[in-house]
Amino acid sequence: HAMLGEGGSSREELSIMHTNIVAFRRLTLGMTPEKMIEWLNRYFGSMSEIIEKNGGFVDRLAGDSITAFWNAPRRTPKHPVVAALSALEQIRLLDSEVAEEWELHYGARPRCRIGLHLGQAIVGNIITGKRTFYTALGEDVSLTTTLEEINKVFKTHIIISEPFFRQLDARFICRPLERILHGEKRQALTLYELVEERDRLKAARILFHEEFSRMTATYWKKEFMQALSMCENMDTDEPAVKLYIKRCKIMIVMVQTDPNAHR
Repeated sequence: HAMLGEGGSSREELSIMHTNIVAFRRLTLGMTPEKMIEWLNRYFGSMSEIIEKNGGFVDRLAGDSITAFWNAPRRTPKHPVVAALSALEQIRLLDSEVAEEWELHYGARPRCRIGLHLGQAIVGNIITGKRTFYTALGEDVSLTTTLEEINKVFKTHIIISEPFFRQLDARFICRPLERILHGEKRQALTLYELVEERDRLKAARILFHEEFSRMTATYWKKEFMQALSMCENMDTDEPAVKLYIKRCKIMIVMVQTDPNAHR
């Protein structure tokens, strides 16, 4: 049986990360077990190195996923900022020549989805038999898995929660994507895409994300016709824009059918 080590646990505010490889089964379908393990070792090693270099603690590797956190066991000033920098560096690595070499050698290049949240967790040592693991537990840790999975819907790389977003500064370009209810109290949370550092994006792309942010604000005010018009003036092939065009059209029909349907 596993148990939390006595006297060694505490409740802490953490920046929490969960990552997962996109289409892992399809990517590894033709690999021998030996080659798949070698490929995963390269991936996990590189990702863990970036997390740890940025002051994070790699909690666990499971299957094709990584859970990590910042601000424990070592205190980390401005930990959401360094966690965000780590996530962006991880995504960039998978777009780099390093990942191209992996593709040439193993026949597959990993892509990943990342969820980031700022929340409370119990941290401490889990004792199982003669082994001890330092880990974080709680509802806010679990939420990062949900955030990571929502990337599938929008075809994005990094989704962050509202509390995490509020701790970032102007160097980061983010856009609001979704609203969910979280926890036993069903607290409303806005979710954002962490796009990139401002100085790494072209001005046109920054303007696009600013316009998208105005569109979602309009949609959430239930001004669906206006939001649809804004979408149609943007890059309509962009997955998140395409999704909001569909949502706007559905809501317009619902309101026409029953004016109280959207309340």
